[in-house]
Amino acid sequence: MSFILVTGATGTIGAHLVKNLIAAGVRPRVLVRDPAKAAALGSTVDVVRGDLDNDPATLATALEGASRAFLLASAPHQETAFIAAATVAGVRHVVQLSSGGVSFGVASGPMHAPGEAALRNSGMAWTILRPWEFMSNTLQWKRMLPGGAIYDPCGDGATPLIDPRDIAAVAAKVLTTPGHDGKIYELTGPAAVTRSEMVQALSSVLGRPLRYVAIPNAAFRQQLATVGMPAFMIAPVADYMQMVADGKLATPSGDVASVLGRPPRAFAEWAKDHAAAFGG
Repeated sequence: MSFILVTGATGTIGAHLVKNLIAAGVRPRVLVRDPAKAAALGSTVDVVRGDLDNDPATLATALEGASRAFLLASAPHQETAFIAAATVAGVRHVVQLSSGGVSFGVASGPMHAPGEAALRNSGMAWTILRPWEFMSNTLQWKRMLPGGAIYDPCGDGATPLIDPRDIAAVAAKVLTTPGHDGKIYELTGPAAVTRSEMVQALSSVLGRPLRYVAIPNAAFRQQLATVGMPAFMIAPVADYMQMVADGKLATPSGDVASVLGRPPRAFAEWAKDHAAAFGG
């Protein structure tokens, strides 16, 4: 009996994806390093242990019998190992969570580009999802809230951030309906928003005064180093922020609406739904 295998099932995207698949009447198999961490997913999933980093041999067992798979990985070697194992296992269709940064050569794009190429050349049917900046990235601002100001280098630049729940909804739709083979979907929110508008939305839902302060890109790079971001990631992330500041990433795509038949969620809605995570 064939099934859908989901990687990253306990993370921000994967957990929502699993819920959407279950709601669609699908019982997915979830690949996790520690099965105990999948307990929150309940009894409506099949759990299998696997480790893309330290024990790639576990992938063969996890993929046996899978017809479709959702690939969420954080490093090129993880993606290529999974794709190779899926090819051997006879998986028919892989849906890869990549990054909008592949299109522009910034942020996590350089990390995902090799995996995209491997998937397109694998011989399997494929669909690639390229989400732009996650709305949930703003949870990193929580540490700045006590000071009443949010600092970043985007200035007046705007970009159409995407709600992770919409990414998961698109992934579920692609995994359960035909017509998506060979497609690359650029996933954005409904409209570009500035940092100032985002901060004001948070201020409103949290009921506290907040202000946005633009800082030089060089200072932002130092900020990333201070909070422990790996050195190889600092330049791509800072370059992404510069592109936002320069107004080069302000045009939303219509791909979420075309797949789901509804518009994506706006940042204000996401902020309202996640006020508690900021301490509101």
